[in-house]
Amino acid sequence: MRRGLFWPLIVAASIFEAVAAASFAVAVFSDPIPRRIVEYPESETEMFGRVTSLDWSSDRAFLITALVCLAVGVALYVFAARAR
Repeated sequence: MRRGLFWPLIVAASIFEAVAAASFAVAVFSDPIPRRIVEYPESETEMFGRVTSLDWSSDRAFLITALVCLAVGVALYVFAARAR
């Protein structure tokens, strides 16, 4: 019975990894929230012709989602390997 779990676990793990990658990409390429109170010097990095932000205050949810989905995906891959 455990053998029948292999491919569904691989599919689920792949979906979690894709969601993690998408969340990280959204966090990297999202437009930063404008600062209104204090102006800090701009430290921008450009990638693929777009300015990247990766600011914890504005991209926190996407970064947490990426880390959680990455961890769950890796755990599912490990569990699938043991189930096979």
